[in-house]
Amino acid sequence: MQEISNQTLALLLIIALVISLGGTLLSLQKMGQPIAITGLAGSNVTRGNFTLTVSDVTWINFSRKSCSFGTGYAIGGNPCKMNTSGYENLSGCSTGFTGAGCNFPLEIKNIGNNNVTLNLTFKNSSAFLGGASAQVWFKMLNGTSTLTNPGCRQRNTNMSKFASWREISRAWWSNRTCDRFTFGTGQNTVSIHMQVRFGPDALTGQRINLITAIGTTIIGG
Repeated sequence: MQEISNQTLALLLIIALVISLGGTLLSLQKMGQPIAITGLAGSNVTRGNFTLTVSDVTWINFSRKSCSFGTGYAIGGNPCKMNTSGYENLSGCSTGFTGAGCNFPLEIKNIGNNNVTLNLTFKNSSAFLGGASAQVWFKMLNGTSTLTNPGCRQRNTNMSKFASWREISRAWWSNRTCDRFTFGTGQNTVSIHMQVRFGPDALTGQRINLITAIGTTIIGG
């Protein structure tokens, strides 16, 4: 019988070792165990993550939403006239009214994360006060009462139309008062001043002029 050379024996031994090692690695992989080969440089890659979801929010809010002139009536046959700048016609308004007590505008802020158009709706004089001499006006400020944080920006804003007193002549009068009401610190506020005038024939009881502000998202900003 022909003898097997030493070289052949060495080759067969190497093949046996490779087959044995391969079987061991395959078994470890099936059991979900990490594979490390002693004597060889190894590496292992693993990954993690964290997530969050940012909401798309359209939200405007009256940050200063009410003002009361108090209780009183028109005297001496003269009309009573007051506004939120602190003016009061003393010759026509009884002492129960305190124009100086309502000497600030209402404020609206854009506290969402979308630029919006702004529409305002008011009661007119007949619905709000009644009487032959009743009138209601409003005007807008771009920003707070001191014109800080102006929120109506960068387009044909419409604000210039309402910088002086504008009469609310139609029932539930509504108008676009800002074409681009922006969000963000330092640029998210507009204000509304109101002025009223009424005579002795005005409707009695508490009179409320509900102002509705509607913000509509501008697609594309």
